[in-house]
Amino acid sequence: MLMEFQSSVDHWMVLRMLNYITNFYMAWHKEHKDSKKLPPIFPLLLYNGDERWSAAQTMDGLVESEPLWVTMPSASLLQTRRQ
Repeated sequence: MLMEFQSSVDHWMVLRMLNYITNFYMAWHKEHKDSKKLPPIFPLLLYNGDERWSAAQTMDGLVESEPLWVTMPSASLLQTRRQ
């Protein structure tokens, strides 16, 4: 599990989370060169700020216009509401 705690809205948070994931995988791959698959990662962002989360929740939300590539790196934030 990869956990990040956030108390303020960060416009670039989904990109930061993707960066954490890819950095982990690159480091893991260096240590496990013979492996053919990567281990699963469950990234979890815990946001406890007062204002409603308004930053992009997917990489698509950060890329201007239409992407030039067919597949966008898959990273998204799932939003739940506090009661």
